[in-house]
Amino acid sequence: IARARQVIVVGDSRQLPPTTFFDRMQPEELEEESQTRDIESILKQFDAKGAFSSMLRWHYRSRHNSLIDYSNHGFYGERLTVFPAPHAERNAAGLSFVHVPDGVYQRGKARARNPIEAQRVAERVMHHARTRPHLSLGVGAFSVAQMQEILDCVEILRRQNPDCEAFFYDHPDEPFFVKNLENIQGDERDVIFISVGYGRDENGTLSMNFGPLNNEGGERRLNVLITRAKLQCVVFSNFTADQIDLGRTQSEGVRHLKAYLQFAEKGRLAVAAPTGREPDSPFEIEVASALRTLGYDVHHQVGSAGYFIDLALVDPSAPGRYLLGIECDGATYHSSRWARDRDRLRQMVLEGLGWRIHRIWSKSWFEDPATELRKVKASIEVTAIPADAPVPGRDPANPPRSPVQIIEREAPAEPEPEEPVPYKVAEPCGPAGVTDFESVKGRDIATWLQQVVEVESPVHIEEVMKRIITASGVSRMGARIRATFDEALRDLERKGRIRLQDNIAWRAGTPSVQVRDRSDPRVSNRIEHVPQEELERAFMMIVSSSCSIQPEDLFRETLRMFGMGALTQGRRDHLESALQNAIAKGLLQQQDDRIVEASAGTALS
Repeated sequence: IARARQVIVVGDSRQLPPTTFFDRMQPEELEEESQTRDIESILKQFDAKGAFSSMLRWHYRSRHNSLIDYSNHGFYGERLTVFPAPHAERNAAGLSFVHVPDGVYQRGKARARNPIEAQRVAERVMHHARTRPHLSLGVGAFSVAQMQEILDCVEILRRQNPDCEAFFYDHPDEPFFVKNLENIQGDERDVIFISVGYGRDENGTLSMNFGPLNNEGGERRLNVLITRAKLQCVVFSNFTADQIDLGRTQSEGVRHLKAYLQFAEKGRLAVAAPTGREPDSPFEIEVASALRTLGYDVHHQVGSAGYFIDLALVDPSAPGRYLLGIECDGATYHSSRWARDRDRLRQMVLEGLGWRIHRIWSKSWFEDPATELRKVKASIEVTAIPADAPVPGRDPANPPRSPVQIIEREAPAEPEPEEPVPYKVAEPCGPAGVTDFESVKGRDIATWLQQVVEVESPVHIEEVMKRIITASGVSRMGARIRATFDEALRDLERKGRIRLQDNIAWRAGTPSVQVRDRSDPRVSNRIEHVPQEELERAFMMIVSSSCSIQPEDLFRETLRMFGMGALTQGRRDHLESALQNAIAKGLLQQQDDRIVEASAGTALS
């Protein structure tokens, strides 16, 4: 670039930037202070310098406009020139959605995946190979584990269907692939299948964890994945857009995922979401308060396609969906210039987006609020579709199981996030007011220590002793008090009441360890006090949700999980040692400069 008279830089800031893979290949002693270290790419650097830029607007890849409509709307501000398809039907071309209601996301296992959904995708791959072999095909998965699961299922079906094998060799320029969303950029195929993988687990719980999508820049990964198809894109998921509750996550990637799934299911681009705006009038506040007394969850000023709905009632069976929109004739109504705009046109637009609208007039409300509330309830009962309502054309006793499956709806379970559990701090009974522990009977001290271990197991012995000292009111623990406590702990171990390992006390029969949030000021923030098993569990949770991650980022995310502070050199050294132990045990693998799940190592290489 320095030797050129003119430079043209081509790139897309809404897709993935270059990786930092080569950053560590230069010795530290040769590194110089860089004024561009925080700029992710040459494209961003030119933007920062104010270079002339122009957007290439004509979109050439998608042969059906629905394949690019969401990206054009959600990422490019409707600036792309997209040519409409001559047919609106999306079975043979365009974007479509396959609901896999019996799919189960096996989160928290050694290899988190969705086998049933993977099997559906593999069956659809073989159906494509048999019926449309002239079209190239690729499969994108949200995680490495799901990618590998699909590969395994496809391999089994290929062996069982040798007559389809020719398809897998007929496209030398665009061969069949199965990739995860981290390495699919740059690929394009006639048909793309997308497997979300993440979703409802065996308890029907939908976590707001969608792997790399939750991370910063996750929306760009999604944009890459959903723009790979030239003719058709089919999305497989065991949940629907309505089940994603944006009130439980701040992730930009998850927000785009909800909107994209809604577009795939229903063909609507706008997604309703709380805006955080203040209520429009005291009248609106009073109506919302009355509705809450009836047990409804009410959101104020919900945005959808540029409009703001005064009140929206949340569907209790799917917290990401609204049962009813309520318009109050408050300040916005009276400030509208034209009745046509504020009434018929506004409601027509909202209903066209799928809303069910009910209007409450202030005069009627103040005269008889009870009657108006009954009208709201009646409107919900008349217009809202029950979660278990029969769908025309569906036989409940014989649900469709063919590769091309209709969208089914079911009542989802109440979702719960997969997060570290709060650290429970023990409050031992008895030591209050004790200053001379040498005069206390050994069995009493042992009882107090065991009370702490029972609640906080696994717990560092320094923490156990600290609880007793804090409860007694003694300001510090001297050598004699520590020796007394040490002897009591050893006695508990000899009697089989607790287990001691590397200064960590476990209660007898302790189940698998959980990751615990230690942000409580009563809990030590020393990473050395966290059991190795708990560190390993945190590593595996983070790597599983991230597909792959650099050690430095893994350490920072681990400290965030534990509610601890910055990554100091001492903490980095301890976490590096714990990571190497986890790798030695076969729990994780290191591929180049990234950490991956042990089961994903072969796939990445």
